[in-house]
Amino acid sequence: MNDYFYLDSLNPSGIKAFHIGSVVDVIEGSVDLRLKGRRFSAQKFQYGFEVGSSLNFDAMGEALLVGDKLFSTCTDPKHERYGQLVSGDEFVTNGLFVISLNTAPSFQLKMASKNGLPLEQVYRQIYQKVAKPFAFCGWMKFASFHATFIEQSPTKGKNIFDNRGFYYSRPPMLRGKEYGFAMGVVADFNDTVMRDVNASLQTVLYHNPFEKSNQLSSHAHIVTLDTSCETESAISGGHARECLHLFCEQSAVTQADLKIFTIESVEDYLE
Repeated sequence: MNDYFYLDSLNPSGIKAFHIGSVVDVIEGSVDLRLKGRRFSAQKFQYGFEVGSSLNFDAMGEALLVGDKLFSTCTDPKHERYGQLVSGDEFVTNGLFVISLNTAPSFQLKMASKNGLPLEQVYRQIYQKVAKPFAFCGWMKFASFHATFIEQSPTKGKNIFDNRGFYYSRPPMLRGKEYGFAMGVVADFNDTVMRDVNASLQTVLYHNPFEKSNQLSSHAHIVTLDTSCETESAISGGHARECLHLFCEQSAVTQADLKIFTIESVEDYLE
């Protein structure tokens, strides 16, 4: 396999993305009053990720929306699927970054690296070319893979970073080869030209004290798959295994086929 990194321009315009709730609420373990008792249809969005569940607020965990379904890790210790993947057409959330239906990507990335390109370098090479904050969605294969998931729903008033043992009793996953559908957001908070956009991205991006700091701020989730899928709708055909938070550190990519959405603004979906 020859190494390559192709980023093709498709649409010069950036997108208006949306947030439902905020990662700030997720970290603090709180729920916006506007979201209590409210369920959303996954079919109303093209993509999304952060925290949610098709079950209920007590089961919310790492989540990714694709193919008209929300996939998440169940965090309700009383549920038979605790610590396992669940999915559904409707969901609850206290923090989800979403991309609207029919939103066209700005670029398409196709890359390959025989030995595996560190994920942080993948992000950096994209950012160097698009020069804007961006969201990405698509297929990724890994030579090395570093991930984790929260084990309790972030709705009990306990700050995630101050209560690491409560949310993460298991060590992070370190694996060799892995494959799945990933979504994330990347920005450079030191880029003063992007000051206004970066400010709106604080609903999805944050400093993670559990991860090594890089120049770029990033946040990504992945649904791991047991086989290659030809279409996004096929992910729900019994091939999805887990929904996880994907770490930059110690993750290296051998192949990727990603839609890249440059971001012009992030607005409150509820307003």
